[in-house]
Amino acid sequence: MASQQIGASLGTALLSTIAATAAADHLRAHPTAPAEAAVHGFNVASLGAAAFLCLAALAVFLRTGRGGSAR
Repeated sequence: MASQQIGASLGTALLSTIAATAAADHLRAHPTAPAEAAVHGFNVASLGAAAFLCLAALAVFLRTGRGGSAR
């Protein structure tokens, strides 16, 4: 249980850091659009999470093989 909580907190911290960095970079390039920068940050963080999910799914698929079980 504790490892799940640690993993969740690290994932949340990483995604919020990615979102904040992307928003700051966008705001630096477009200083008159703070709302757009926030949306851009969330989009980049969401894409990062989706990419990680796809990599994890690929790793599970390669580990279990085609149609096999995880046991």
